[in-house]
Amino acid sequence: INLLKQTGNDNNFQKLTPKILIWVFLAALVVLAGYYGYVIYQGQKYQKDLEAEQIKINSEITEANSTGNRSELLVRQQQLQYFTKLIKNHLYWSQIFSKLADVTLTKTSYTSLEADSSDGSVSLNARVPSLEDLDKYMQVFNQPEVVKYFSNVRIGAFNKVQSKDSAQIEFQVKMDYDPSIIQYNNGKNN
Repeated sequence: INLLKQTGNDNNFQKLTPKILIWVFLAALVVLAGYYGYVIYQGQKYQKDLEAEQIKINSEITEANSTGNRSELLVRQQQLQYFTKLIKNHLYWSQIFSKLADVTLTKTSYTSLEADSSDGSVSLNARVPSLEDLDKYMQVFNQPEVVKYFSNVRIGAFNKVQSKDSAQIEFQVKMDYDPSIIQYNNGKNN
């Protein structure tokens, strides 16, 4: 006879551990089976929805193909696409005039303008009342808001010419312009 008190906690835990693990495993198995059942159910539901949408698309395609004026609609659509492409590639030279007007002195007048889109250059013949005005004209092209549109400004030969009322200084200006000025801007103002 053993009179010492035996501790049975270790033995009870060792006996319960396999049962607990079995229950946890079974619970995980039930949750996993439920998840896979849910995934299969949702997959079938989405497949039915997809088939219904495909039937709807096919009926709309059939209806569109049976339209009597379909060929004319396609021609008009192609014309609109071509027109849009043409507008995007069109050069708007008039936008150079507004940028030049922003940087030109009020006393300056232009007698000719030649622009080349291939190298981005502009050649102008301009007139101002005096040499001081010519100097002011050149100083405008040092402004940062002007330099972003016009650069590499060069003054050619200048001479005095007689206009209607007085003598003026005529000179030639060559400069490079930013090509984005003359490109299509989709209705946005620069």
